[in-house]
Amino acid sequence: SRNDANGRTFSIRGTAYAGAITQRSGFFVFQNGEGAYLYDIRPEYIPAIKPNDIIIATGVIEPRSKPSLSEGLNANCTNVTILGKAAPIHHIPISADDIEQSCLLYKPIRITGTLIDIRTDEIDPRHTLLVIDCSNRTVNAASKIPYNDIRTQIGAQVEIKGVLSRHHSRRI
Repeated sequence: SRNDANGRTFSIRGTAYAGAITQRSGFFVFQNGEGAYLYDIRPEYIPAIKPNDIIIATGVIEPRSKPSLSEGLNANCTNVTILGKAAPIHHIPISADDIEQSCLLYKPIRITGTLIDIRTDEIDPRHTLLVIDCSNRTVNAASKIPYNDIRTQIGAQVEIKGVLSRHHSRRI
């Protein structure tokens, strides 16, 4: 349960997938095909972690500041060691019908479709929300590409690579 995990320490060795360069941000790490989102609470490490870095991350499980947005707990890193580089992560090709499969949560996926709408994320304006038509079913994706850099692409065929998450329902 969430209460049992609070305060526990963790250590994970895996491949870093993505990160954000901000004061308190996170990155995704894969271990044996399974994914975990980790928060890096030491800003001096954030620029150093790059996609495909093999890392060991250690830290503590703590309550979220806004538990209503997600699971209620953060995996807060207190130390990250970069061990080397891994081969690029393979993205699983999926269709919009596959989005509801729980076996794909927190996995690297790839989906194609037509970009039909974009908007700035109301909760985190650093993100742009993309709405993609995938064979008459829409899929939402969050992107760190600035709104003004992508707004002219509405109507274009796109391929989105990312991690399927539960954040704000299921989205990439």
